Amino acid sequence: MVTVAFVTVGCRSTGPDVGSRPAACDAGAVDSADTLAAGRVLPSLTFTALDGAGTPGPLSLGSLRAPCDGEPRLVVLRIGASFCGPCQWWRDHQAHLVAGLPVPGAQVAFVDALVADEDNDAPSVAAGQRWLAHGGQAPLLLDEDHRLLALAGGRSVLPLFAVVDARTLRVARVLADPQLEELQAAIAAVYGAPSLSPPPAPLFDGLFSPKELDQLRAMALPMAAPADPTNALGDVPAAAALGERLFHDASLSPTGRFSCATCHDPARDFQDGLPVSVAAGRGQRNTPSILAAAHARWQLWDGRADSLWMQALGPLEDPAEMASSRLFVAHRLYASYGRELAALGVTLPPLGDGARFPPAGKPGDDAWAAMAPADRAAVDALFATAGKAVAAFERTLRVGPGPLDAYVAGARDALTAAQKHGLHAFFSAGCIQCHHGPRLTDDAFHNVRFPGAGGAPDEGRAAGVPRLLASEFRGDGPHSDDPVAGAARLAGLLAAGRTLPGRFRTPSLRGAARTGPYGHGGGLATLEDVMKVYARAGLPRDDPRALGDAEPWVVELDTGAEADLVELLRALTETRAP
Repeated sequence: MVTVAFVTVGCRSTGPDVGSRPAACDAGAVDSADTLAAGRVLPSLTFTALDGAGTPGPLSLGSLRAPCDGEPRLVVLRIGASFCGPCQWWRDHQAHLVAGLPVPGAQVAFVDALVADEDNDAPSVAAGQRWLAHGGQAPLLLDEDHRLLALAGGRSVLPLFAVVDARTLRVARVLADPQLEELQAAIAAVYGAPSLSPPPAPLFDGLFSPKELDQLRAMALPMAAPADPTNALGDVPAAAALGERLFHDASLSPTGRFSCATCHDPARDFQDGLPVSVAAGRGQRNTPSILAAAHARWQLWDGRADSLWMQALGPLEDPAEMASSRLFVAHRLYASYGRELAALGVTLPPLGDGARFPPAGKPGDDAWAAMAPADRAAVDALFATAGKAVAAFERTLRVGPGPLDAYVAGARDALTAAQKHGLHAFFSAGCIQCHHGPRLTDDAFHNVRFPGAGGAPDEGRAAGVPRLLASEFRGDGPHSDDPVAGAARLAGLLAAGRTLPGRFRTPSLRGAARTGPYGHGGGLATLEDVMKVYARAGLPRDDPRALGDAEPWVVELDTGAEADLVELLRALTETRAP
């Protein structure tokens, strides 16, 4: 069984408002409640929880009750998710919270509860251990079924705090992502010390608290992409040069008409400006820009690729994209790129032997099945090398700075008044939960009930995960240059188990004004259309164009916030010379 420990904050001081006892115990205080709200008793629920060593065991909220005759104590229950930007901020600034408590000698227990992991899957024990390793509080409750959020009722941004008098388990305050001083004041009020509440901190540009300014600074423009150990060619200049040629080479498609650049046009921020991709056939999803895609944890809307090089291989064999095959591509590499591949240390199989290597074929084709296993493996390896070279080129693609970057750097006139109000709404409406960091994305998978292509519902990641796990090109597979690193990348996904339908990867907001149409189905033509749907927490539950429920932390917006947020999105576009 996991237990909770109360810690003493600072040293006990004296004075009429310091160390005074909370309300006296009442006999009914330990009864469970059906809601998490001020004035109600903390529900008697039991969770799997992790102790400070990451060891799981049961923990009942009822066990947080402190003896009535002991020192005044209180519990701060913090409900959050690993993907959530503000949740990460509170985790990383726990020391600031404790140091700023205005009640020296207070006996406080901080208890975290995770409702989702980094990918927005149910929190596993492994996800909880990662949270603790980054500074999270123990005990850590794993709320796989969102029971605490359901008790809180309605929609609320994360993290959600409940300040609880441990003597009675009565909830004193519930706050959604408060300012640091607001939470400290709520804690002080439980101790009867409101006069000691800290004054509000100065606001940056009259709008943004120190907490928000921290998160703004974390949006600094991304530079070099993180290393990919599964691709030994990823940062080799010669491989990038080869990859750029392959990226534009339409001869890799049997008709000679389509290349990677067909849908990822450099003149259009490396997307195509269409609702869904159109090449050898008509695709089922909108083409995302690949600028800074090398920073992403997963690739594609449904996450069916765990690396940039794996992603580059899919369109080659997709009937709606290049409609090619790995054998066809291998012959093209053999005929046109032998010297470049040899310079990279690649040994080509004897593709000139037509009896062993048919001109075209892939898994599922008779020609492929008739080949010797060793020859199929050699073609797969060469095919993977092509993907790694294309990925090396794509790793060089950067996004440039825009007005928001200038503003974060201190140029207060870089944003218009409407854009500043939009940025303020970005925090207050909870956009920062999923759109944070340099690319303004958590790279997790969410259901915001946007319409599928052509009005058809789309399972999203629920269908993408099986495709990823079935691929021989995944990061822990035979063509990875570091299967151990690839296995570590996939460990969280494998631990999470089943994912719910209707979830799609959070897109980066960098360059949003130039990369419409929007949504995984491309059915939202303008930024205004995006905000109209998002502001209502997605399409109505009975609208057949989307699957599943919009997540409880997607809050509804007023029309003024909608307009200002659209203006903010325009400030996330690279500044270019006229």
